[in-house]
Amino acid sequence: MNEKLNIMEITKRNQMLSTFARALAAVDLDALLQKDGPFTVLAPSNEALGRLPGFEDLIRSDNKEQLKSLLSSQIFKGRVAYKDFGDKDGIETVSGRKLAVKDSSGLAADKWKVVNSNIEAANGVLHILDNVVMPQPAASQTARA
Repeated sequence: MNEKLNIMEITKRNQMLSTFARALAAVDLDALLQKDGPFTVLAPSNEALGRLPGFEDLIRSDNKEQLKSLLSSQIFKGRVAYKDFGDKDGIETVSGRKLAVKDSSGLAADKWKVVNSNIEAANGVLHILDNVVMPQPAASQTARA
């Protein structure tokens, strides 16, 4: 029997996501992504996190709340396939913020480039992005890293 891996197991095994996996572990969000879910994760690639000013310092910092806030903005309740983002008014993060979806092409295509979408896991779905979803209450929820 070939069982699906959970989101965290997939993240740890994907070389493009090693920085994201390390950061999740630093704030104990790795445990969340091993639970039943379902979850949708917009996982920033190593390259995207590398372009984010001060990210490595944030991982090593004692102020884990800022890192946890940033990473929680990448994790959503429920399972949302890439093609279905255009049908949503918004999606709620595990931290309770709501991310507006801007257009019918899904994932605010003008700001987010999906490197790999619809990676199925036992507890949800993973989409790898070329930038980072930023935790902001304003209408603009992304920043090009």
